[in-house]
Amino acid sequence: MLKANGMVGEFESFYLDLSHRMRHGTVRCAGVSADGKTVAVAAAVLGESASLISAVAVLPKFHRRGLGTAVVRKMERMLPSGTVYILREESKNEAFYDALGYKPCGAWAQGKLCN
Repeated sequence: MLKANGMVGEFESFYLDLSHRMRHGTVRCAGVSADGKTVAVAAAVLGESASLISAVAVLPKFHRRGLGTAVVRKMERMLPSGTVYILREESKNEAFYDALGYKPCGAWAQGKLCN
């Protein structure tokens, strides 16, 4: 799904890092299904007092259906309370994350969870 959105190449260190973090319980992954298959995904790295959501992707043919919002909200429900940062490509998806309540803070967009 990440590759379908031009987010990673054929082989990336991202995959190894994600696999390692999953085995050690320091990452959460979420997916949303439509038409019987997973069409949106997100991953978040857990820190001491903050989480970092990254790798938010929706299959191109399912864009503009609210699935990106759904997978981010699902991910947020899986995170501990505290500061949440978004890792995104510079100058991309600003309006999307703004609509979800994330505000720029330097090179990051930041939100607060109150679980």
